[in-house]
Amino acid sequence: DLFSKLGLMFRLSRSADGIELKAFCDAVLACCTIFDKALTGPLSFLGEIAKNDFRRNVETIQRNASKTGALHVEQLLNTDCAWNESTQLKGGSASEAIVWLCRSLMFNMRMIRNVGVAVENHAGSAGNDREQM
Repeated sequence: DLFSKLGLMFRLSRSADGIELKAFCDAVLACCTIFDKALTGPLSFLGEIAKNDFRRNVETIQRNASKTGALHVEQLLNTDCAWNESTQLKGGSASEAIVWLCRSLMFNMRMIRNVGVAVENHAGSAGNDREQM
């Protein structure tokens, strides 16, 4: 099942310092393969949009990690919070990228699930049409 494979990709080990940034980014990028499998043919353009969005957010996270020297997700988020304690986070922050990754992942999981249900329903109704002939 597609979603159990997705769950396996996101089983990241947590050390005392938190989740390693490299493992987190690698897991996010590994999700891009799901779009290649789930959204084919005329729907493949949706997968390309999602993959580009995931890649752009991972690049933002990696760029911010390089600037701060953070090795763990929590460390990077804490750095964002410390820098922006008295003001609102600015666009391009790691925190913003992680929020958008989360929203994108939830949206795309629902979309893929709904596309799958629609395809199954269509296939079932096509089979019923043939039986009635």
